[in-house]
Amino acid sequence: MKTASTRYLETIIDDAEWDKLVLSSCESSPFLKSSFIRSVGQEHSRTILLAEGEVILGTCLFTQLCPAPENTYAFCAYQGVFFPNLARVNYSNENQRLRRLQDLIQILDSQGDSRHFSFHPNVNDLRAVDWFYHATENSKLIPSIRSRYTGTIQIREYATFETYLGTIRKERLREYRRSVESSYQIELNSTDLMNFLKLYNSTFERQGHKVANSVLDRVSNIISVGLEDKSGKLRMLYSKKGDPVSGAYILSDQTTDVYLFGANNIEFRDSYGPTRLLLESVKESFGQTRAVFDFCGMNSPLRGEFKSSFNARVTPYFEMDLEVRKGA
Repeated sequence: MKTASTRYLETIIDDAEWDKLVLSSCESSPFLKSSFIRSVGQEHSRTILLAEGEVILGTCLFTQLCPAPENTYAFCAYQGVFFPNLARVNYSNENQRLRRLQDLIQILDSQGDSRHFSFHPNVNDLRAVDWFYHATENSKLIPSIRSRYTGTIQIREYATFETYLGTIRKERLREYRRSVESSYQIELNSTDLMNFLKLYNSTFERQGHKVANSVLDRVSNIISVGLEDKSGKLRMLYSKKGDPVSGAYILSDQTTDVYLFGANNIEFRDSYGPTRLLLESVKESFGQTRAVFDFCGMNSPLRGEFKSSFNARVTPYFEMDLEVRKGA
């Protein structure tokens, strides 16, 4: 039996209930929306921490998304924790976050199951994890925390899209203008998933990487669900003859647009497809009064350099694994 002082975890099945809690938090993200979580088959991961009957924290406790050696948690970011109806305006709020996070870690350690977390950039204080494991003897789990990086454009820092364009690398601006003036045709609300997946697969093959069918299926399902519930938009660029040249998939919620997938055919270098599609997407972010455009990762040198040329500012976030202690 649960007492009034007990802190305990419960699974949420109802989409509307979960999404309302997410939207009330400062950690709201397109990756936390029920539609996205369902698109990766993890709807039963949605978990809340309650204290005295009040929801004080939410998290996604994922099961394995795909067999090793694939990236088990690919495409799943910022779902580590969120704090419903808790602002970030003073030290008291921050202390509440630390206490709630430590309560979660204590429960998860008692369960003893391996867990993976990717935290929203707003969750920038994980001292509670260190404190718990420093004070706990014979813990069942061992934490491993690492820094990761994405690139973001803070839309509200610029008066207009044209003002923003003045801050990007001149090379990108020239590419964008040449593409706009060219004969290449753009579709900002495409449904051409089949050709996008072909471009996506060939993009990785060109780099010497084989994309597993399970990954292609997951990409396809994420995009299909996003197009169906209008949380995502597929942008495509075509040659004058109708050849698919470049594609980009943008995942969104009320405040944030995320550049989740991109693909390009290098036979059409003069299209400057990636630059065109990204800047048209940022332009729409201004029109939709979003707060943030997130490039979803700047962790490799080449991709990081390309994304930073759009004046995407480096934004750190944390990932954490809780691994079972040997002999526990």
